[in-house]
Amino acid sequence: MTLALLVSACTGVQTRPPAPPSGADAEAQLPPAAATALRESDGLDASGLAPQPRQIWDRLRSGFALSAIEHPRIDQEIKRLQRFPNAFSALMARSEPYLNYILNEIQLAGLPTELALLPAVESGFRPYAYSPDGAVGLWQFMPATGRTVGLDQDWWFDERRTVRAATHAAIGFLQQLHTRFNGDWLHALAAYNAGTAKVGRALRKARRRGEPTDFWSLDLPGETDRYVPRLLALARIVADPEHYGLDLPDVPDTPYFSVADTRGAIDLNVAAEAAGIPVEQLLGLNAGHRRWATNPDGSHELLLPKDS
Repeated sequence: MTLALLVSACTGVQTRPPAPPSGADAEAQLPPAAATALRESDGLDASGLAPQPRQIWDRLRSGFALSAIEHPRIDQEIKRLQRFPNAFSALMARSEPYLNYILNEIQLAGLPTELALLPAVESGFRPYAYSPDGAVGLWQFMPATGRTVGLDQDWWFDERRTVRAATHAAIGFLQQLHTRFNGDWLHALAAYNAGTAKVGRALRKARRRGEPTDFWSLDLPGETDRYVPRLLALARIVADPEHYGLDLPDVPDTPYFSVADTRGAIDLNVAAEAAGIPVEQLLGLNAGHRRWATNPDGSHELLLPKDS
């Protein structure tokens, strides 16, 4: 995919096209295993043969900090996933365009790598996922929360549906919640789902009654009661899929996309044709665009598969 093709395609774009159908030195801070994984190249191994690509699951496991937590509600979620092995494999396969980038950013922030699986719970790794309450994107930000964490939303573009901006915002938000709840990741994750107010009220209620304040003991919405153990269940399975009789798809630990500057507005169908990829693949990486063209006055960046 040459930049010249995209640049030359930028002319003649309507300024208000019709809307499409409706429908987020650092390496030194990483653990040694993670730093090694980030530095690995595609060169030849000692035998002179091209090595098989490292799988993303290997690096994901290397930074797990929460997967040893045990509770019957986690076991229930594991059993639910075991009942639908094909759906589980499809869910994890949908992570391929995004997980390498998300995991890199999670590790650079020094967070438990289980958090890289949060989009599986939030959106099923679908950038166009939309909840009835108005949450959208891989990380399912509500409009108000999105604005609070700095994600722009206008007629042309919704950063909540992006890969990079939304991932950065989610990481920052999770760090804030972790601090807000005194370093308790389960409370922080519950607040990501239910909101800080609900978790705060549940904690105050438990303290007034002299009851335990751990996540498992709190009076929280049913969705949140399932949300946190579902993430921990996914991590447990990724840690040892054979033990649970489930298969992880092949997802190479290599960057999936690169950034192209179109230097101007461009019709997304034209961009896909110039890149030699299906428009659906382009939209999957650039779901922030709400129209069939990029904003003439806005960002002119597009994410493109690295092999295009």
